[in-house]
Amino acid sequence: AFTQALSAWEEGFRGPQRGIMATEYRYSRARARETLLGAALSVLESLRTVILSSAASEGQENIFHKRHIAAGIPSMYGTYREPKFDALGLSFRIETLVSKLLEEIAAEITDQYVSRASLRRIASNLEHFARALAIDGIHSQSLHANLTLLREGAAHPLFTYAQCKNTFQFLAQGVSDLVRLSTHTYDHALRVILARDNNHCVDRGLEPDALAEAVLREFVVATLGLQSLDRYVSNALRHLIDLGERLSEPDLTRMMNYDPDRLVSWLHKPQPGIDSQMTLGYKALGLKEMFSYGYHVPEGFVLTTELYNVAPAMDHRPLYEHTVARIRHALAQLEEMTGYRLGDPERPLTLSIRSGAAISMPGLMLTLIDVGLNDELTAEIAAKHGAAAWAVWDSYRRFVQSWAMSAGVDRDVFDEIMAHFKSQHRISRKLQFSHEQMREIALAYKARAQELGVVFIDDPFLQVIAAVGRVLDSWHSPPARFYRHYMGVSDHWGTAVIIQRMVYGNRSRESGAGVTFTRSLLESHGRQVRLFGDFAVGVQGEDLVGGLVFPLPISEAQRRASPAYRGVRFSLESRFPAVYERLLEVAQDLVSGKEYDPQEIEFTFESPRADDLYILQKRSMVGDTGEDLPLFARPEGTRLPRPDAVGIGVSGGAFSGRVAVNAQQIDTLLESDPETGVVLIRPDTVPEEIAMIVRAQGLLTARGGATSHAAVTAKRLGKTAVVDCRDLEVDEVVGTARLAGRTLSAGDWLSIDGRTGQIFFGKREVAEPTTQAHRGQEGRGNNTGQDFPVSKEDTR
Repeated sequence: AFTQALSAWEEGFRGPQRGIMATEYRYSRARARETLLGAALSVLESLRTVILSSAASEGQENIFHKRHIAAGIPSMYGTYREPKFDALGLSFRIETLVSKLLEEIAAEITDQYVSRASLRRIASNLEHFARALAIDGIHSQSLHANLTLLREGAAHPLFTYAQCKNTFQFLAQGVSDLVRLSTHTYDHALRVILARDNNHCVDRGLEPDALAEAVLREFVVATLGLQSLDRYVSNALRHLIDLGERLSEPDLTRMMNYDPDRLVSWLHKPQPGIDSQMTLGYKALGLKEMFSYGYHVPEGFVLTTELYNVAPAMDHRPLYEHTVARIRHALAQLEEMTGYRLGDPERPLTLSIRSGAAISMPGLMLTLIDVGLNDELTAEIAAKHGAAAWAVWDSYRRFVQSWAMSAGVDRDVFDEIMAHFKSQHRISRKLQFSHEQMREIALAYKARAQELGVVFIDDPFLQVIAAVGRVLDSWHSPPARFYRHYMGVSDHWGTAVIIQRMVYGNRSRESGAGVTFTRSLLESHGRQVRLFGDFAVGVQGEDLVGGLVFPLPISEAQRRASPAYRGVRFSLESRFPAVYERLLEVAQDLVSGKEYDPQEIEFTFESPRADDLYILQKRSMVGDTGEDLPLFARPEGTRLPRPDAVGIGVSGGAFSGRVAVNAQQIDTLLESDPETGVVLIRPDTVPEEIAMIVRAQGLLTARGGATSHAAVTAKRLGKTAVVDCRDLEVDEVVGTARLAGRTLSAGDWLSIDGRTGQIFFGKREVAEPTTQAHRGQEGRGNNTGQDFPVSKEDTR
């Protein structure tokens, strides 16, 4: 073991001295040194046992005398071996190596910041010093007590900077006492000798006291590790004091409790000491589980909540630079794993950078997509991959928008530009643009964002670093804070950051993205797997969950069951059967095989092939069973009239309230009649509108499906919600809406049913369900029941 450790340590000298990998090699060599030091000390401890053994040892003499004598000394040759003699000689040689290693530790540049990892490393080094002293016969209870205190403090979650500094002060005082006590034993005898025989002082021209000090100093130097220990502890204490003069105590405590060894967790690799919902977040923990099940998940890694916790101290440059170096190293590993590289036009690596809180907050935290693109690189990729030019420029457009919105630009700015280009080229869907037109749109997005003060970063790696910071900052955004306070969620959870390779649902008309539930919303009960959700062709996932497109149904049963899909000719099941079947297999494995609760699964597919299906997220379904929800009252034996419009019911039961289109209208209505509920009407919902959703009791949107953030948020907040009403148009400038050809103004009555998706003009009486039969007639999504006659074709 000692020989192997020595070879590994010597190999460490061949690593790079500068560059990206230098830090990693420095830590690798430090680990090799620690292994060698531990092995060498173990050998010395064994040799000490042999040397100090009371048992006699026999020598083996094999010496031959020559016939001549030189300078009065008989000439001879041969060997003499004796266990204690050999052990003593070997111990001298290994002590020289140990002394060199301890001096190297003491002389090593101290980390320019203090973290849990560095405290553990210091404690480990002090353990080696203590073992070396014990081999030389020096034992200190004080040193061991303070070392234990440091080790316990490094493991304690509330160890403060002041406590850490105190611990090193105790260590420094203990080492000073150890030096004094070690020399005190010889001090009196040495002075008596020098007083009786002054020749030593005369020969050296020194006073007795001066000569005594010199001899005692030599004793300290000769004691294995003692001088190096003194220097090591003094340097560490001086560094702590220096940090205390430059940083606030709260930031120092954050820094000291930061563990850089727990910063990165790979999605494909279980790390039991790191992986938990608190450190990775709910989303990332689910991704790791799905990787372990063998599902197709884009490669990536998680920056754990260690980063969020230490972020306020990032103004300390060494801490920031070391953290950036670790992220750079993780990205280099991701490049090696995937075969794609940041900034490479041949095989470009682009990234999605998402939040990952322990508590799900749908749509309220920041996501940046297609990170790693810039003007020049996008043009080069589009030129080299001509068939994918439209998707390349569309991806750049998406990056520009997500980047600008993370800087505070409103989504409406980009919606207006898109509407202008659609009008100019007389098209209705983005897929109809040519790649040259999509390029114009992307550059128009960027130009407008720059006019509004947005600064873009061209370097792909620096984009990643900036994006990580923005995701962390989004935890403190007003919508996120409002939602947490409303839901009673602590602000102290923080967020992890998920960095994954992008997969492209916008690659072509044969690709897409979607979200599915594993249980049909048409059924109130049961664990039987029936896929029910939304997807769209030629889009990325954010379009769908953000409620920005009109969704298509997942299954044929879903398409046929709801009038909301009247006119829709296909579903995922019929258009992309291989993708559907693979998605169904995943759902069945999760719910039936692994006995999860009904799940919500986000996915992207890059082609119609099953192998090109990627799972992006899973989480437990949020919703009600459809029981004990309010119903629209009706005389016994009659049924409700035909609804004036239909959407997709996603949350709550029957509700009647007054219409509002914006926050000002909500204020006016609640001020004049606080007892009457409000139905908020929106084209779609964005995170900034959470405060409006909270104050309304009902929500009706023109876009977005059952799996959009609007739908999920409404469920979590207990609101009545109907989404994807395609007969609805909202004029936000005027503050009115048109529903099925009729204008709705602020204060008009509107009735919606969050189970069936039915919408009625005017105020309808709402009653509680009275019988199971009654509930059965109007169960969630039962648009084919007695209340809404449809053709047999629709109910097949």
